[in-house]
Formats: sequence, C-alpha cells, structure tokens
Amino acid sequence: MGNNYVAYIDTDSVFIMLNQYLIDQGVDIEKWNAIDKDTKVKFLLRLSKEIETHVNDKSYNHTQLVDYNSIVDQDNFSIKLKQEIVCSNALFLAPKMYAFHVINEEGYDTDNVDAKGIEIVRSSAPTAFRNALKTILELLLKGHSDEELSTLVDKFKKEFYKAKPEDISVNIGVNGIDKYIVDGEYRKGTPYHIKGIAHYHFLLKELGIEHKYEHIKEGDKCKIVYLRPNKYGLDTVTYYKWPKEFFDNGILIDYDIMIEKYFINKAKIILDPINRAGILEDKGVEDLFF
Repeated sequence: MGNNYVAYIDTDSVFIMLNQYLIDQGVDIEKWNAIDKDTKVKFLLRLSKEIETHVNDKSYNHTQLVDYNSIVDQDNFSIKLKQEIVCSNALFLAPKMYAFHVINEEGYDTDNVDAKGIEIVRSSAPTAFRNALKTILELLLKGHSDEELSTLVDKFKKEFYKAKPEDISVNIGVNGIDKYIVDGEYRKGTPYHIKGIAHYHFLLKELGIEHKYEHIKEGDKCKIVYLRPNKYGLDTVTYYKWPKEFFDNGILIDYDIMIEKYFINKAKIILDPINRAGILEDKGVEDLFF
C-alpha cells in the first residue's frame, strides 16, 4: 500500500498534502522552495487536474459500473471530485475545526485566511482579543517566524492593558435572571454572568447611580469582565456601558485574568498542537539579560 497524502477529509471536501507527495517522489525540497509562487501554483494545478481526472474515472468505471452495476452514462454521473483551492499552509485541530491560507481559488490568485469551527473567531470573544488572535492565526498560516510572532504578542499584551473595558470584556446574552436572582441575591449554582448582573445592580445602588444607568433586563446583550480585589468582594460584573464611577470607587478590571483566560488560553488552542506555544511566553525577564 502506498503512502497516504490525505491531511483531512470532511463530508464533501478533502485536503491533500501535495508537498509531501513531491518529497516522496524525490523532489529536492530546497529547490522547490526556491521556485516562485506562480510557477509552483501552476504546477500544483496541473498535478491536481491529473488527480481529479484519475479519481473521477476510477469512481465511475470501477465503483459505479462494476460495484454498483449502474447504467448511468458518465456525462450524467454527478459524483465528481473537483479541485477548488491551493493552500500554502493549513492547520487541522479536530473534526470540523481547522484553518488554512488560500493562495489560489478555482484558478484565480488570492490571499485569504479562512477558519472553520475555531473558537477564537467567535463573536462572543472580547473585541481586542478576537482581532489579535485573528492576526496571529493569519501570520502563522502565512509562514511568519516564531520571533516575529513573539514580538507581536508582546506588543498586543501592552496594548491590552490600555484597552477600554468594552473592548476587553466578553460579549454575552442574558437569560435566566428571574430564575437565579431573587430580591437582588443570586442563588447557589448561578452562572457567572448572571452573578455579574447582581453585582452590577448592587454597585449602582451602593454608589447612588441606579437612576443614571439602565438596569439589565432578560434577553439583553451585555458584557462581562473579571474584577481585581475590591472592598465589596466582587469578582465579576456584567454591564452595558462601563460607569466611570466604578473606576472612581476602586472597581477595576483584572486585566491579568482577562488576558490569560481569553487571549493566552485561546491562542494555545492553535499553538499547542504544533508545539509553538512558546510564542506566548513573556519575554520581559529574558530581555533584562540579553
């Protein structure tokens, strides 16, 4: 049996590692890498066409005619393989969870990064983190070095500490307020974002600003963030727009927790499987010695 060059297969798609096929055929990889992109793509499209023709002919002449004893004419045979995209790099994390850099789509040059099922691109993620993670994924798939990515991560971290509360908070829908909160108190087992609503309403009343800011209602779209230790003993707060009075009374965002949970841990989802999580390490101490 020959080598398997299928990297990933789904319901109606298959990704093939043509680079590995060329290496196994004796192609000098250094010479191949030295060839310009357009020449590579043209060759890969020709090779893909050969694969497409071979698979389609075998599918019809062997499987359809012999195995199924079909009388369907080949021109009317609809089960056909068709080449669609050429990728420079792809990252497969789990079934229906992958990303790839497309450099040619159906014969036309392109430069797009697409992702399927990867959590970092969800709309619930904090805006600042989501944009940073998309950038890291894009540069990763476009072949940027660990050093370049590490420098970028350090830059992002510094920017996060200057971000507005709204940009670093998780976006979340509110359901179950009456189920979990009774007379302003939340019950045991209350989800953390519902606890944050109770904390928010408590602070509005405690600070005398409950008539200045709108109260949160069932079905609202809100934001939630972790808090630094404070005199009220609150660890989270769910809100619409961050009241400036919170800052004035020592209600501060725990940027360290937010960065760790929603940036570092999410980035590890794409970096751990390829052993490149070292990109995320803080270089601050190291820089003191070099």
